[in-house]
Parts: sequence; C-alpha cells; structure tokens
Amino acid sequence: MSEPRDPRRFERKYPLTEGELVDFRWWHRTRGRQFRRAYAERTIHNVYFDSPDWDRYGDNLSGMSSRTKCRLRWYGGLEPSGTLTFEAKHRRNALGHKGQHPIAADALGLADLPFPRLYERLRSLLPGELRLELDQGHRPALYNSYRREYYATVNGIRMTVDTGVVYAPVQGGTLRDLRPTPSAAPTVVEFKFSQGRRVEAEAELRRMPFRATRSSKYVVGVDHLR
Repeated sequence: MSEPRDPRRFERKYPLTEGELVDFRWWHRTRGRQFRRAYAERTIHNVYFDSPDWDRYGDNLSGMSSRTKCRLRWYGGLEPSGTLTFEAKHRRNALGHKGQHPIAADALGLADLPFPRLYERLRSLLPGELRLELDQGHRPALYNSYRREYYATVNGIRMTVDTGVVYAPVQGGTLRDLRPTPSAAPTVVEFKFSQGRRVEAEAELRRMPFRATRSSKYVVGVDHLR
C-alpha cells in the first residue's frame, strides 16, 4: 500500500518589477526550460478576510510561525453555474497547506451581494471546521486579481507566474463597485514543492537571478492601499 500524499508544501516567492520580469523570461527560456507549461493561464480573483483589528495582517507581517489566512477565490467571471472556493491557508514554520470548500456561485450570489452581508451568507455554506476559521477573521478586507501562468517540471516542482496584480479595498457596496489599482510589484513568481523534492528544488532555485523573499499578496495589498 502506498503512503498517503502529504498536502504540506514549501513555497518560495519572488516579487518582480517590470524590468525584472524581462530578466526572468530570459532565464526561463534559457536555464529554466525544464519548467514546462502545465495548464492554460487564467485570471484569479480573491476576497481576503480579516478581523476588525487586522489580526491576520499583523500575524503575517510579524512572521508568526503559526498563522492562517482565509480567502474566497474564483476564476474568470462569476457565471451563475460556476463555482467559487473558500480557502483557509495554514502556515506552520516553512510548510503550508490549505483547507478548501467549493461554493456554488448561484448559492452565494457574490456579484450583487453587499460586502457587509458576505460573511453571514458565506458562513451558512461552509462545513463546521472552515466555518470556525472564518469566524476568527470574518470581515471582508481586500480584493485582488491577477493573471496566472502555470508551469511544472516532470518531477512535480511547480512554478506560477502572476502578472498584472491589482488591489481594491473592500468596504461597503458590491463587487461591481470596486475600482482596483495596480500593485507596485505587478508580478510574483512562486515555486511550490513537497518535502521530498526540497533538495532538488532548492538546487534549481539557486540558479535563479533573483533572491526569494517572504512575501504575501495580502500584506502587500493592504500596505499598497494604505
């Protein structure tokens, strides 16, 4: 019998300026060719949740070894027949994993739902454990979106390239009322790999012309809008 798959993984992030993105594309074409296209690119949308005192933002900013971030994610448009995903992303030291639950778009009605009512409507659609995670930071706090490219090696080391990152504060009104603005670092390259691939992955990353940094789109977005 095979061992169960470990959902935990390492992540390495590289926020890039427009000029650095040109250098990254060159590296990918020449030295990073083992990262082949894995999926078609698509647009990702997120609504992040936090407490009224910004506890989740503070935990991330201070680098707490054990922290959780909750968000509602969807891809492309908000067709009534589509699906959104609620995610509680847990980080324990250098390893992360997610708790996820699909939400039917027509059940949530996000496109026309006032943000002050999102917590109550979303909570009713979640299972118990994720409901408790949402309760810890129930206030819709930030929206962002970006275009994501997906790559992977034959050994399962994943690379994503997020371009055109934009942010908007989430207060009153609905999703249609948001006016997103571009981020100062409009591109984020991220590598994801399992514990079993750590040595191999980090050997590859040492050939990168950039240095990985501790980076969170949520923290960057809050700082950007402040």
